[in-house]
Amino acid sequence: VFIVFCMLTFLPLKTWAFDEERSRNNFSSELVECAVFYDIAAEGSRRNGNLETATTVEDAAKTAIGIARKYSSNDVVLARYRLAMEDQVKIIEGNYANLSLLIIKYKDICKQAVENPDARLNYWRNI
Repeated sequence: VFIVFCMLTFLPLKTWAFDEERSRNNFSSELVECAVFYDIAAEGSRRNGNLETATTVEDAAKTAIGIARKYSSNDVVLARYRLAMEDQVKIIEGNYANLSLLIIKYKDICKQAVENPDARLNYWRNI
């Protein structure tokens, strides 16, 4: 009876801890994807002569990376960044004229993740 009691009492805590770790990991990964999106958008803006926009978007990328580092190690963030950059460059076929493909996918999610990270982390906790 004691063993059953312990399992029923402590098993949910272990499950919650795993779920919390998974949520933080997913959130960190998403933030890195957002940083890449913002960096690509900044470069596209810069190439179009929109330097002020490029600076604003670069700041969002830095913010996203900073938040991601709260939940993952620097090495993991860097590895994810490289992979996400490869993926997103493939999506736009290396052509900034195709940036709209990334905007559709990332604009709203990334805005929320950077401007209201607690709400976005809660999203990951509840899926």
